[in-house]
Amino acid sequence: MRLVFPPHRPVVDPTSARSRVGTVVVMMLLSVLFGTVIAILPSPQESLLWARIALLILFAVSLLPMIWELRTGHFDPLNLKNLFVLYVLLQFGANAIAFLFFGEEDPLLLSSTTNSGAYAAVLGLAGLGILSFYIGYYARIGDAIARKLPEPAKWQVKRLRFIVPGIWLVAGLSLLLLFRGAGGVSAYLSNREWYRSVGLVGLGYLQYPATGLVQMVCLALLLVTSRKRVSGATELFSLALFGVSLIPAYLIGFRSMLVFPLLQLAAIWHYTRQRLGVLTVLMLVLLLVVGMVVYGASSRGLGAVPALSDLAGQSLGQVFLRSRGVDVTAVIVSDLAVTGDFQYGWRSLIEVVTVLLPRQVFPFKITPISIRFARTFFEDYFYRRDWIYSDTIGGVSPTVVGEFYWNFGLLGVLLGMGILGVLSRVVYKYMQRDPLDPSRMLLYCIFMVTLVLIQA
Repeated sequence: MRLVFPPHRPVVDPTSARSRVGTVVVMMLLSVLFGTVIAILPSPQESLLWARIALLILFAVSLLPMIWELRTGHFDPLNLKNLFVLYVLLQFGANAIAFLFFGEEDPLLLSSTTNSGAYAAVLGLAGLGILSFYIGYYARIGDAIARKLPEPAKWQVKRLRFIVPGIWLVAGLSLLLLFRGAGGVSAYLSNREWYRSVGLVGLGYLQYPATGLVQMVCLALLLVTSRKRVSGATELFSLALFGVSLIPAYLIGFRSMLVFPLLQLAAIWHYTRQRLGVLTVLMLVLLLVVGMVVYGASSRGLGAVPALSDLAGQSLGQVFLRSRGVDVTAVIVSDLAVTGDFQYGWRSLIEVVTVLLPRQVFPFKITPISIRFARTFFEDYFYRRDWIYSDTIGGVSPTVVGEFYWNFGLLGVLLGMGILGVLSRVVYKYMQRDPLDPSRMLLYCIFMVTLVLIQA
């Protein structure tokens, strides 16, 4: 018996002429306001008021375009543009609220640089980055590029009969080798946080097949079943296979590799089945947050079913304040003002090209950015926390704003975020031309995750 799904309803393009003009006007007004405030900011050691003003402007720059689209009926909750901006806002806004309004901070992290002036400067930097991202997204260059992209090749569905089992075999072997190197599944799980932070460095050639690759293949299978007339049993099998593909990420301890596939699954439903409303998406996000809270609390040893007080007091902070974007970026800006040691992007480019090469075979591989970044800016912090210097410190996210600044300074933030905005527009418009095309939809799902991963 075949499952009955609602008919496909194409999502309205959220950048019609009316919406585009309104958004541009809003962004121009915000640019004037934002530039005026930044121009009159006092020295970094002064008033808490300016930091709070910068925080409010950051929220305004981030949310007003979405509110405008929502009021004009053109808001698309799963547009990757919105996901990107909201994640940046989470990294910088949530942490800033905790410090500026509740006095929450890590005394080891920024005892000298965590002050209202530093927060104002970094929040201003993040706001300019988001503004540049919006300008790149709403510029017509993205539409022009999307129209010139070639039509994707038609999928040879029969090949999936060989590709899917082959990828699952590679994933199983990769997971087996990964756990074997850790001394077995039990040994890995007993020290999972250490492995997740630094113990898996250099093992990307095993992590990716066991998590991202097998998940992507399962999503491709779901895209095929969403377009072709298949039996209900086939559709249920595809969904079950997708669920099983999440198990390796759960065991390894990568929350992101649990969240992102579910986000991609929601996007596939949203664009190929039936549009999800804003309230529906908010409910799904709430359920996802609860799930991540329970998972995080359990992984820290609070029990399989943590107490409500533990969930509220410990795990919610891990979800919303996990990335201390303002603190981290303040350290980057402060240190580079003294050293001037900008990276200019070449090391990151080399790492991208060589990421899947085994370090055991290619020992000359460049040090991963997570370790280089932590060693450059936070070695003293880790020493004060652990009382030991280590060559494998890590687990600190530079944030996309911080990484652009680390490489090219303020110009890097403006140009880098603007380019990301253009790319987001290109991918979104390319998918919109035919959401039922599996190549377009898979490209969109991959880029949606990539856009968030570059901030993690």
